[in-house]
Amino acid sequence: MAGDVTAFASRPGVVAFDAAGQVDRVLELVREVSGRWRRLADLELAGRTLVTAMRAHMAEVGATMTYLDYFKRFYTDVAAEFVQADDDGFVTHHCLRTLFCIWQDELDALAAGPLGRALLHHLLMLPQRASVVRAGRQPLAAAWYQDVVAAIDAGRAVLEPVRGNPVLPRSDTVLAGRPDLYFGQFLLWSQGTWARQVVVLWQVVRDAIVVRVLADQLDATQLADAVTPRVADFRLALDGLNAVHGEWRAAHLANVEIHDAIPRVEIYGAMSRWLADLGLQSAGFTIKDCLKSEMYREVAASVAALHGAPVRREIPAFHYWRRTPWTPDCLAVGQPGLPPFS
Repeated sequence: MAGDVTAFASRPGVVAFDAAGQVDRVLELVREVSGRWRRLADLELAGRTLVTAMRAHMAEVGATMTYLDYFKRFYTDVAAEFVQADDDGFVTHHCLRTLFCIWQDELDALAAGPLGRALLHHLLMLPQRASVVRAGRQPLAAAWYQDVVAAIDAGRAVLEPVRGNPVLPRSDTVLAGRPDLYFGQFLLWSQGTWARQVVVLWQVVRDAIVVRVLADQLDATQLADAVTPRVADFRLALDGLNAVHGEWRAAHLANVEIHDAIPRVEIYGAMSRWLADLGLQSAGFTIKDCLKSEMYREVAASVAALHGAPVRREIPAFHYWRRTPWTPDCLAVGQPGLPPFS
């Protein structure tokens, strides 16, 4: 992927339309975003089966043995793959959360900008920022990502290639062929669901940025004059978007409640003790920080380029993010709908 990020710098879909043409394009993108949130809502419901089954599985485990005995008995022989697959899924889900935060930032900017004001004049509104986790749950930590954003924007000499533990070669992975290892299967199933959501949410973020770029190219009078004869169309499109966005949020909150009923503190505490019992070799398993560093670089550079900011530094080639044996095909490097956007 080295050098590919510099290709992000062209803003997709942004050409010199007249005001009416640009507002028609904005309306079209609102409809497309609504369709993408329908897909995200469907994927959220699909994920409920997985997380509900996992809750039941771990309840059965807890009733028959300790979690530590569970990991020792069933996962010691596949410990390296278990850890790396878990890391990969964790960072994929973290990418999803990061992209959602960017989507909310774009909503805020759109609402405060000329498009939001033109729509509000007709009592029309975009989806509102709202929490999608239970009250009191720890929010997404943003300091690491913000540091990456600043480094890419400034072209600092900190973007050295990410180095860490090697990723297992595909020939040494076995979890996909072990349906008896339910926790391992859950890692792969959830990774697949989150990866499909990442693909769609990237497209949502891209479209939201393009909408803002298009709207900001017009002055307030031009935009208001172009929106007014299309009020009925905007109302229909925004009603649909708000409805499906609310449906997704309700489904997600329900999934969070199911997920949070799993005794994660006890389970991951037992996992830590299990890995500690394996000795120094377990330190050579994790790839989480490497995955997260490369993921953050991709997101930060892509968003900057979509906004039209020049990327002043080549991003080193990725060796972890979207390149592991557990990366679903839809998320693999080179798939359409993902960075670099052409």
